[in-house]
Amino acid sequence: MSADTQLKVNPDYVDEIDVEWFDRAYWLKHSQVDLQSFGRGGAFAVLTPIGRVVIKHYQRGGFAAKVSRDHYVFQGYARSRAVIEFELLQTLRQAGFAVPEPIAARTQRRGLTYHCDLITRELPQSQTLSELARGTQLDEALWLQIGTTIAKFQAAGVYHDDLNAQNVLLSDGTVYLIDFDRGERRKPDPSWQQANIKRLLRSLKKNIKAPWPEALERNVAAMLSAVAQTRA
Repeated sequence: MSADTQLKVNPDYVDEIDVEWFDRAYWLKHSQVDLQSFGRGGAFAVLTPIGRVVIKHYQRGGFAAKVSRDHYVFQGYARSRAVIEFELLQTLRQAGFAVPEPIAARTQRRGLTYHCDLITRELPQSQTLSELARGTQLDEALWLQIGTTIAKFQAAGVYHDDLNAQNVLLSDGTVYLIDFDRGERRKPDPSWQQANIKRLLRSLKKNIKAPWPEALERNVAAMLSAVAQTRA
């Protein structure tokens, strides 16, 4: 059965985007293109005519992946995971939040299921919180900046479904949150806000083997203090 394809494109790039951009095979044929794979295999970065972008293919993790790695139940193009994330990123950027610029989303329907992809602008010279915390590049001021940024998202009701140390990035002195798959706007509430912070701390501890350096303990405490103060 052939796939029915629908694109959603940022108005600024309507004339540039081609449906072939979503396919890794297309870029592999262009040897002059800078191709950099990363993550679990579902995302890759390339240099395109509009600059460097990240192209993400939505994939399941855990037990669900044993049933279907990248197909989801089709409930309409507007409810595609790629379209939902694309529109959330657009809304957040327009509101002044530090998130990647959405470029385009593709949804391909096959009968009762679909798979999808998202293109976003790559953040220049970025490093994840996980990478920074393992080194010596984060002082207390930066931890405060991270805490304040996260708290501002939460205070505005921006829910991140997977707030971990890989999804907090520092780029050009700005703290960004990335990967808003299954993210949404919801009523601010301490229950989900605190759960998000606990998830972030668990991921940090997983990346940095115990015992934590004393300086890191102090800086994490500073970040949590910034979160509490911004919420107040």
